[in-house]
Amino acid sequence: METNCTRPIIAGAALIACLPALTSRAASELSHDQIVVAMAVDTAIFAAEKCLRFRIVEGSIFANVQDVGVSKEQVMGQEWKDAMLLGEANAKDGYAKNPSQFCERAWRMLGPPNHTFKHQLLEKMTK
Repeated sequence: METNCTRPIIAGAALIACLPALTSRAASELSHDQIVVAMAVDTAIFAAEKCLRFRIVEGSIFANVQDVGVSKEQVMGQEWKDAMLLGEANAKDGYAKNPSQFCERAWRMLGPPNHTFKHQLLEKMTK
């Protein structure tokens, strides 16, 4: 008999089992750089919601998506959604393990001065 407590565990296990399939399906339509940007966008959104004083740099999501050549059709497609889902799963996992470490890593990857992407995705609010 399945209880309410086991449902999240089963759903989590199903998501983990599906991640390789999501990655390979996403790779069939999107380039590696496009998948990385999709995952980074979702990580930045998650970090802006969870990490104190973080926010998305205005226009940065569009600029990064445009730089890697993602079309409007691709953004609306399942492959983009799958890549963002993978980014979300990674962000949630990292945050659940250690919120402070997650925020520090997100800042190093997506904030100044050595952000990984051409356009900085995160900035800190002054107050």
